[in-house]
Amino acid sequence: MTTSKLAFIVVSFALFSNCAPLYCQELNSTFARDPGQPIDQQYTDQIHKYTTDPSFTSPLVDYLPASKTVPTPAKVLGDVSGAPDILPYAEDVYKYFRLLAASTPRVKVFTIGHSEEGREMIAVAVADANLLAGAQANSARLAQLADPRTINLDDTKARPLLDQSWPIYYITGTIHSPETGAPTALMELAYRLR
Repeated sequence: MTTSKLAFIVVSFALFSNCAPLYCQELNSTFARDPGQPIDQQYTDQIHKYTTDPSFTSPLVDYLPASKTVPTPAKVLGDVSGAPDILPYAEDVYKYFRLLAASTPRVKVFTIGHSEEGREMIAVAVADANLLAGAQANSARLAQLADPRTINLDDTKARPLLDQSWPIYYITGTIHSPETGAPTALMELAYRLR
């Protein structure tokens, strides 16, 4: 069931990303920000300044929620994520993710290895603090479900594993050096999810 929902979401995104302008406008008009949610007005103004046409964004991301305790990517970049003429170094991106992790229990940074040149590679987890605390146990359960031979292909053993586990959504960026948009996009995504 989960797989089919995920496939539907992916397919829906692909369909809506190239929709006809009038249909997109109608679709976007059904979404609205909670008026009680504070926004970071300066960051939001920059988003609007750099977005050259309203059809390039959506009401879901054309503003940035405000936080008194969690820094935005602008804290490290000096401007919004994706701003023209700003290409951050990996160290700046890592610095931001570590600032984010220090400001909220919902973000954790992991060193996952080093490149052939000895450069650090990181993964960033964003979730409820309780889920992050139980990540190793969840990983062990998912490993058993991934290889059902470990539970002798027994559905009665699989059911409790399924009931206790939660999915992990993995988003990656900057696998290749000329991919310059992903680091800043992921910085803002992590901020929004935190």
